[in-house]
Amino acid sequence: MDGGIVVFLGIVILFLVFLNLKKYFKQKNSIKKRLLQSPLIKLSMFKDNEVGKIKGRIEIIGEPLIAPLTGRKCAYYQVIVEEDSSIRHGGWDVLFEVEDSVKYVLHDSNEVAWVDPLYLKFYFQKKVYFKSGFLDNPSKILTDFLIKNGYESTNFIGLNKTLRFKESILKDGDHLAVLGLGNWAEGNQMELPTSYKKVLHIQSNKGEPIFISDDPETFK
Repeated sequence: MDGGIVVFLGIVILFLVFLNLKKYFKQKNSIKKRLLQSPLIKLSMFKDNEVGKIKGRIEIIGEPLIAPLTGRKCAYYQVIVEEDSSIRHGGWDVLFEVEDSVKYVLHDSNEVAWVDPLYLKFYFQKKVYFKSGFLDNPSKILTDFLIKNGYESTNFIGLNKTLRFKESILKDGDHLAVLGLGNWAEGNQMELPTSYKKVLHIQSNKGEPIFISDDPETFK
C-alpha cells in the first residue's frame, strides 16, 4: 500500500478516535457539571417540591448484590463492555451494558432520603477496568460473563476480540451527591421498613434524570 495512503488512513483513524473520546467525556462532564453548579442542601433544610442537591451515606436495605466481575457486595452495579472499533470508525463501541440495584437509603445526620431508581444518570469516579485482546486472554469470569449475556470473546476466526470491561458499584457506606426533585413522605409509601418514618423521596423533575455521583468534588 502506498505510504501516503497509510498516513492518511492513520490520520483519519486518530481523528475519529478523538471525536469519540470528545463525545464520551462531554456526556460525563455534563453530569458532573450539573452537580457542581447546584448548591448543596442539607436534608433537614429540604422543602417539598424543591429541586436540589443532597449528599448522603448509603445504607442497604436487606441483602446486597454481588458485582459480577469483582464479587464485591454492593447496592448497585453497572458493567459496560466495549469493543475496539478504531479500524472502522475510531474509539470504542458499546457491546452491552448491565446494571442492577437493591433498595437503599441515604443518611444525612438524622434525616433519610430515598432515590427513585426509574431514571438515573451516573458519573462514577471509581471504576474497575478489565481488558482482553490479541495475546491477552480474558479470564474465566470475563468469558462466562460474556456468554451469559450472549457474546463471545473471540471473532469468527477464533482470535480474541479487543474488549474493555468497566465495572462501577455503589456499596454500603459510600457517599453520594444526588440532584433531583424532592418531596417528604412516609417511608412505607416507598416500601421501606416501618422504622423509616419521614423520608425525602428524590425523583426526576419534568422528564430530567436524577443526577448521581460518587466524586467528592460534587459533594460541596
